[in-house]
Amino acid sequence: MKHRILLSTSRSLRQPGAWGQAVFRLRSEGHKIVATSGSELPDAWTDGPQPRVLPSNIRSLMPEGVIPSKEAIRDYSAYRSSAGYAETHGMLLLMMSRVDSTGTFRSLEREVLARKLHLEIFTALAEAQPTMGLFDVTPHEALDFALLRVLEWKKIPSLMFQPSLVGPQVMARTSLTDILPLSLDSTVVSRHADAVEEVHRIADASIQRLALGTGTPKMDNQKAKEASVGSLGSRLSALRFSLRRLSTPGRDVAFAFTGHTRIPLRVRRALELLLERSLRRSLRHKIDALTSLREAPSHRFALFALHYEPERSSIPEGYPFDSQLDAIAAVRSMLPEEVTLYVKEHFSQQAAALRGFVGRSPEFYDLLESLPGVTVLGTKTNTRELMRSAECVMTFTGKVGIEAALEGSRVLYLGQPWWGQMPGAHNFHNLNSYQDLLSAPIPSPPEVQSWLEEQIRSALLPGVSSVPPERHSKRIAQLPPGFEAVEAEGIIAAVHAVMAQAGKASQDT
Repeated sequence: MKHRILLSTSRSLRQPGAWGQAVFRLRSEGHKIVATSGSELPDAWTDGPQPRVLPSNIRSLMPEGVIPSKEAIRDYSAYRSSAGYAETHGMLLLMMSRVDSTGTFRSLEREVLARKLHLEIFTALAEAQPTMGLFDVTPHEALDFALLRVLEWKKIPSLMFQPSLVGPQVMARTSLTDILPLSLDSTVVSRHADAVEEVHRIADASIQRLALGTGTPKMDNQKAKEASVGSLGSRLSALRFSLRRLSTPGRDVAFAFTGHTRIPLRVRRALELLLERSLRRSLRHKIDALTSLREAPSHRFALFALHYEPERSSIPEGYPFDSQLDAIAAVRSMLPEEVTLYVKEHFSQQAAALRGFVGRSPEFYDLLESLPGVTVLGTKTNTRELMRSAECVMTFTGKVGIEAALEGSRVLYLGQPWWGQMPGAHNFHNLNSYQDLLSAPIPSPPEVQSWLEEQIRSALLPGVSSVPPERHSKRIAQLPPGFEAVEAEGIIAAVHAVMAQAGKASQDT
């Protein structure tokens, strides 16, 4: 069967890029790219019908007009009555906080935008008639996430690539909750032996750093940036940025002061800058005031490691939770009263160069502290020391779960990590009681290490998802020559596997 593919990727579709190679192969096999989102089409695609182009995200959708078709309005009305719509709608409104850098993106306009993006999606699907959805990363922007949920409602198979964050590798998934079992063919591995071997070496080195507690290159870079924030050079750079912002619109300008359409432009930009800085300072002040522990306490406790927000690893990969507040409340209700729950803040949440202020409210900490038996810890806490003495370490999907397992600690995950089958890792949603968790055997670090090495070599595919390879090489680890060729092989193998699944399902029905 020849498929009609809806493709969402921010990566280049030109060769010799990985996605350019993969798309060229798919088109040469007779499959059609009938809709795209996020990438400029190569000139070579002008030889036939052009794909339906969707906005790449809500930043590009917001200023556009939408002319929905009658079919789209009908389908949207039916979709609103479906069982999962309310959950999707709530998650979309939360995801829209990513663009609310001034705190003035009103709920009224969010509600309008949620409907606008659905009408755009249904209109595009009615025109393109895709039989498969393909995403370069777990859909975590509002438009892509809404698109994924609509495809699922229409029973159109989808494929996405979840970054492993321990190396230039990804896990192929067919949904937020389902991993696609897949390994590269031995002939592909042999043909790209040097690149594959280097990918494995990078991932092994990352796992080794987690075992030693020395962090990751990405976090090292972030901490180095933070160390220079107060320098004269950084202050001058911030001043230049502020002056530019008074004459140049910010990236979230369409979402600032929604409903206030008559504010003079210069006043508007000054207010945007002022409010962004105010929100950032408020969050940093709140986090700086948190108590940090340098040593583990002697009483019984569990450790919950917060994710940086807003990011993919908490929403939507935290599913079925869309809020860490709800997850912490659920965990606290499971723990015995005599066990303290320490909730440790993520270093990046207060980073000056990041946008944590759009993902976490200062009121977050007050609510957590009001929960009996919960103590929130600051970013200077010695996580490693607490990890060693905690009765269990909890996370949505974070690398801290791998780090804890390599330390010989119990691990409880609440989201959808790629490492969910790791020895000693327990799914919160399958746990009958806290006592069952304490009674379960703890695997040895070598056993965990062996499992991770096997995953690196047999289950994870070479890939960097939506991150440009050159950025990965600059900020995290130098990718080997030929990396994008072997990444393309993984994309093609995963697409073929999903197509085979779809074909089998159609035969069974």
